[in-house]
Amino acid sequence: MISHKFIDLQVNGHGGVDLQSANSIEQVQTVARSLAKHNVAAFLPTIITGSIEKMLKQVTLLNSAAKKQSDDEAKILGIYLEGPFISKTKRGVHPEKWIIDANLEIAKQFVSLGNIRLVTIAPETTGANEVIKFLVKNDVIVSIGHTNCSYEQAKMAFDAGAKSVTHLFNAMPKDLDSGIMRAIQESKQVYVQIIIDSIHCTTEQMKFAIENFANRLIVTNDPIAAAGLGDGEFPFGEMKLIVKDEVARRQDGTLAGGVATMESSVKILKSIGANGELIKDLTYSRALELLKTTL
Repeated sequence: MISHKFIDLQVNGHGGVDLQSANSIEQVQTVARSLAKHNVAAFLPTIITGSIEKMLKQVTLLNSAAKKQSDDEAKILGIYLEGPFISKTKRGVHPEKWIIDANLEIAKQFVSLGNIRLVTIAPETTGANEVIKFLVKNDVIVSIGHTNCSYEQAKMAFDAGAKSVTHLFNAMPKDLDSGIMRAIQESKQVYVQIIIDSIHCTTEQMKFAIENFANRLIVTNDPIAAAGLGDGEFPFGEMKLIVKDEVARRQDGTLAGGVATMESSVKILKSIGANGELIKDLTYSRALELLKTTL
């Protein structure tokens, strides 16, 4: 039995609504209410790579929705930008045409809108360190991800203030001897986010993460609009994703976001030996610790 609520730091959509293409406060509220029904207390609505104009528009919408929340919604804790400063070679389902190098002026545009709490950056992109330092100075958490960076590039990003890793083992080198994995293991101050759904990570990878990063690990579902709704075709920004047998993929077969719930993540964590106290840390307390906030 689950005795606590959850925090999810990476939510692309829920309840049939895609936050990349949402165009009303009511649609954002549908996402927040759907999450609440699945015991999620709070979350970061997440915008993936798109045109800068579109991303700015979505941030403005999410900020408006955050000001009009009701008690039956999961609380919006801020906005997460998963792009556009990422690697084209590790882009996953992010549209390649909108991926750009880290750009300080664009970063300033996003920050000026307010409430940006988390940004994913690939450390190897030109200008990354300058943008990381700017974001950190403006109280934005930087997470490295969608990256093919070297050990040196990862360490440089951490030294510049990056404090998190985006969905471990996904959209990055998976080899435990890779430069990024060695940098993560050495950088004890860095939080590690991971998708627990038995699709994005193997059982061995999940066990490795718990054994090596338990005191800084954060579980996310990375949910898309289809989360909890079963098989079908669902929107994700400019794309259509096909969900079959609890796996979401683009039409070319590329693995996309999650369709599971945090309750199912708890079951998986229990099945690989995590106790109740650790599960609460991974699915609730640690996320609030990273954000330096409380509910």
